[in-house]
Parts: sequence; C-alpha cells; structure tokens
Amino acid sequence: MAIELKYFVLKPGGADAYAVASQKAMECYAHAIRKIDPELTTALLAWVTRAKTNAKAGPIEWPPPRQSLSTVDGLGNRADADSDCDGEVDGR
Repeated sequence: MAIELKYFVLKPGGADAYAVASQKAMECYAHAIRKIDPELTTALLAWVTRAKTNAKAGPIEWPPPRQSLSTVDGLGNRADADSDCDGEVDGR
C-alpha cells in the first residue's frame, strides 16, 4: 500500500499508542526546526508537554502562552537540548 500525502494530522492528546507516536513525531519535528523557527519549536514542545501531563486534555490553547526556550516545559526539557531525533533542517 503506497501512501503519498502532502500533509497528515497528529493527535498528541491521550495515552494510547497513536498519541504517544504523535507526541514523539511533534518533538522530533520541533527539534529539527529549532534553529529556523524557535517560536514554533517552543509552541510545539509546550503543546506536547501539556498533552503528556494531561492525557484527557481539553482543547489546546492557541496561541500558546509565551515561554522562553529555557522554560519550554516544567520537566526541564529545552528546545535547544539534544534529542534522540535525527538531524535539523537548515532553512534552505
């Protein structure tokens, strides 16, 4: 089965396998774009943190509250920290 899409949707809320996979994908995407779009990186990581914190999260606040990269979440995770995701994009 071949799937060729321009977009696909992730749903990070919850604790099932799909939610956990969505959370991981969002974290990796945020890590990859951290140098070219730090504001989006911060917002994505904050969103994932809220989803992990509350598996029954209600609607996500958008735009998210302003946070600095050093306080991306309450768990000490920073947008500029190393991750187990591969690579970054350079904006070209």
